[in-house]
Amino acid sequence: MFKIVKKAINRTIGRTMFKTKRVIAKKIKGLCVNYILPFVYVKSCVLPVENTALFVEIRGKEISSNYRGIIHYLRAKYPDVKIKTYFLEMGEKGHIEYYKRCKKLVKLMARAKYIFIDDCSNVIAALPIRKKTKLVQTWHGCGALKKFGLCYDATEKYYGREDIFTVSSENVIDYYATSTGLQKNKIKAIGVPRTDLFFQDKYKKRCEVIRRNFYKEHHIDENKKIILYAPTYRNHIEASVMTKKFDTKYLKEALGDEYIVLCKYHPVFSGKRSDFEDDGFMFDITDSIKIEYAMGICDALVTDYSSLIFEYSLLDKPAYFYAYDLDEYIEKRGLYIDYNDMPGPICYTLVDLAQNINSRVFDSNKMKAFRRKYMGSCDGNATKRLLELLRN
Repeated sequence: MFKIVKKAINRTIGRTMFKTKRVIAKKIKGLCVNYILPFVYVKSCVLPVENTALFVEIRGKEISSNYRGIIHYLRAKYPDVKIKTYFLEMGEKGHIEYYKRCKKLVKLMARAKYIFIDDCSNVIAALPIRKKTKLVQTWHGCGALKKFGLCYDATEKYYGREDIFTVSSENVIDYYATSTGLQKNKIKAIGVPRTDLFFQDKYKKRCEVIRRNFYKEHHIDENKKIILYAPTYRNHIEASVMTKKFDTKYLKEALGDEYIVLCKYHPVFSGKRSDFEDDGFMFDITDSIKIEYAMGICDALVTDYSSLIFEYSLLDKPAYFYAYDLDEYIEKRGLYIDYNDMPGPICYTLVDLAQNINSRVFDSNKMKAFRRKYMGSCDGNATKRLLELLRN
């Protein structure tokens, strides 16, 4: 009896300590984000603004596709602008190390003339950006499909300081204004910089090389068609679970020898997948081929609620939507647009998916209409328009 009571007391103490630690951590976070870091920023603003473009990677460990084109254009057209990059590595470090990195970041931001971000940040949203600095949000997704920001969580304070927020079409401005709390005149339908790549000859040539090398490396018949499977990130589901939902044994039998499948998970799953079987039919390319090139080398796309469908529409190729959890996803996350408007067959089971792929169902006119509506400002000149807007 005594042992049972002792265990119950220890469990209660453990839960209490855990809750206490969470409360303390939350208060420290609020103190750093809302007071300490803004103070460091304001203090650093006594120094003059430099002719510097600062590119901030909030989560990643390498320069994003949005930034690569902008940096290249700046170096070619505006060599007087000094370029700096900073990797915040949010989620990669412990709390103390992360806020140390935040402190370094806000000091750099205080001196920069141009600041580029492509993701949200509560740290940046809390800073009183000085008037001589332009904060540019190039965002990491085109169009508007799954809800984010204030439309997903009304308590989020991750936006609001941007001077320019680039989007892919006039038709999505309202969605972004509602989600970020920004005034509509700050949301610019000038196109998304990274989509410029899709209009360049070097992109097509690079895709041909990657595809040819992939076939050669894996000893695959070059006549086989490539299906790209790129599901969106789900907060409550691991990558291995999504792999089981995408039953490769069934698909291999249903599709025959005509296809292979390349699986590209969301970047958050990088290096974290388990029990993935490379069986000569399905290949995990999450860490080996960038998404822009994966879209270029495939013959057809299978996705669900990922915003990559908007960029993919620029390529005018077949797309299939494997939405086995559509009702649950809409309830938990929410969508901006009617899912029935997606430019391809909506499949609720693998049987439906295989049948549509084998039947080669593809309505090119519907894909082009989708592109005009949601990607109308992406024509290969988004980077040029953005920098001209900034410089003028």
